[in-house]
Amino acid sequence: MTLERLSAVTDGHSTIWLDDRLTETEARCALAHELVHLELGHIGHQPQAVEEKVREDAARRLLPLQALYTHRHWQGRLYGLAEDLGVTEAVLTDRLRWLTQEERLLLGLLFWGPGES
Repeated sequence: MTLERLSAVTDGHSTIWLDDRLTETEARCALAHELVHLELGHIGHQPQAVEEKVREDAARRLLPLQALYTHRHWQGRLYGLAEDLGVTEAVLTDRLRWLTQEERLLLGLLFWGPGES
């Protein structure tokens, strides 16, 4: 199915439609995002705060801490790391954005300097 300006949508009950132009990685990430919406029973457009929580949950599912830990010494571009991890750069950015303080300590704060978030 080709969708206009959306990569995926759900009916809120049992069906997810993915844009057939998505790459395999994009489809995997969009599907994870929409599965969170289904699990939470969301129907229709959601407020920004809800979308951010869904993005966080999807990113955590796609990128468990162990995957980030394995790549903690990465020194290339973010895009390359995302590709290596099998996610989009947006999903990787979301996962890194919402690292807990404990996760940051476990990763050795390698993704940020002191005081940055």
